[in-house]
Amino acid sequence: MKKIIKLLLVSIVATTLLAACANPPEAQVSEARQLIDAVIADGGQEFAPEKIASLNQRYDEALAEIKNQEAILFRNYSVAQFTLNQIMDECDDLKASIATSRGQVVAAVPKRVKYVAE
Repeated sequence: MKKIIKLLLVSIVATTLLAACANPPEAQVSEARQLIDAVIADGGQEFAPEKIASLNQRYDEALAEIKNQEAILFRNYSVAQFTLNQIMDECDDLKASIATSRGQVVAAVPKRVKYVAE
């Protein structure tokens, strides 16, 4: 009986240490920031400024969640990871939407015709 209790205590301590050592999703944080910056560079501020503001706000919320998790013993970064994954998906969709909008703007602009003097 004592062996079972010792084994149980050791497994609880090991699980606690492993849970406390969970690493923050640094790769996702940097990838999400790069995607947001890429969308802005592609003209996101001109074609969808409200979506860019929303992406930046949610990115800041994910960073705040990561910071909150670092302050507690049992860290769980799943909420921040989920938010960052949503941000990355929305960035991909927004990039495609911007490309479509840019194509529509270019199509709407009349083409200049060069006349050659005879």
